[in-house]
Amino acid sequence: MGLGRAPFPPRSELTYIIGMNIGIDARPAERPASRHRGVGMYTRRLCEALLAKNRTLGMPHRFVLAGSSGAQMGADGVSVRPLPSIRKPSRLQWVLDRWALPRFLRDERLDIFHAMEFTSIPSSSRSRIIAHVHDMIPFVFWEEYSRRIPADYRLALRLARRRVHHADRIITGSEHSKKDIARMTGYPESRIRVVYFGPGGIVDSAGHAPGVKEAEPPSPAARSTLGGRPYFIYVGGTDFRKNVAFLVRSFGLLAARFPEVRLILVGETFLTRGLPEVEDIYREIEHYRLSERLFLPGFVDAGRLRHLYANAAALVFPSLYEGFGLPVLEAMTLRVPVIAGRASSIPEVLGDAGVYFDPRQEDSLVAAMEAILVNPSLRQDLIARAESRAKQFSWQSAAEAVFRIYEELR
Repeated sequence: MGLGRAPFPPRSELTYIIGMNIGIDARPAERPASRHRGVGMYTRRLCEALLAKNRTLGMPHRFVLAGSSGAQMGADGVSVRPLPSIRKPSRLQWVLDRWALPRFLRDERLDIFHAMEFTSIPSSSRSRIIAHVHDMIPFVFWEEYSRRIPADYRLALRLARRRVHHADRIITGSEHSKKDIARMTGYPESRIRVVYFGPGGIVDSAGHAPGVKEAEPPSPAARSTLGGRPYFIYVGGTDFRKNVAFLVRSFGLLAARFPEVRLILVGETFLTRGLPEVEDIYREIEHYRLSERLFLPGFVDAGRLRHLYANAAALVFPSLYEGFGLPVLEAMTLRVPVIAGRASSIPEVLGDAGVYFDPRQEDSLVAAMEAILVNPSLRQDLIARAESRAKQFSWQSAAEAVFRIYEELR
């Protein structure tokens, strides 16, 4: 499955001579609650790529980044302006942004403002607005989410669904999300642009994975932790749509037949006991007696994550819904086989480079994991496919696509 082409033609770099004042909301890349998650990582890497693109063109545009605390995202020739913030509870930031963002747009005389947070999309009679809407997950699963979030944030989401109509363009990360946005907001699909992610923090700005070489032998640290046994890895969150309890149940069935295999669940919320979804996962671990065969290291830094990926039998990604599915791309970038649920945007990212399963049928996932364990040729074929597929995604391509959108709104 190939990537869709942008619905607008490429332009010569000569068209960038007349510069614009462009503002970007960089706050998701700074906040502790989001900087390690998809939105924060996406914001940081896209900002880096856009600023690099601007430098290669001789810096025709002036970029100003809206921040929470200062120059965390700063660079040569880039202005950073801290905006007033609400620390606790931070979810109420959208209330303050109703006043702060329009003032920021006026003071900086912005031609374009690139909003990165769904609940903080300003309106302006002078500036063109781009809203980055990663997905419609809260609305797809409104019955489940509305019971878990405070009333004030439910109001923020409802208002945001209306405020997207203030945007001149919407950017999202997949064709699947594009269709959901149009269907659930009524925003014209013709004004929604798909810009695919590049790899996450496991690679550098050039797309290389430091410390991970082709055909690298197993990391001693990783192998000593697991006693040299094969393992599967999951990377991500724990909320119900991630379907982790299903993964643990499926692994419990597999473990009864393959006593050597292990499972690693990577993510900071796995160590947050008391969350209902986390307690569900621990109950499954206890039920299948997996405490000695399943590891929960919490958040791990980029270097350690690269090694955990690189030495895994495969990434297992059972999510029921993703706006993009960044761990799938990370695994492919590191030449790791991927086993993924056939759901939402995942086939759009993974293409034919992985093994699919039904994310609601444990037997389907057990069969997929068993195939990886017993069929070395399948694993090698998937590695080759993953390496080729991953090359279709880069932050440089993302920046070029966003620059073309800026040009549309000139």
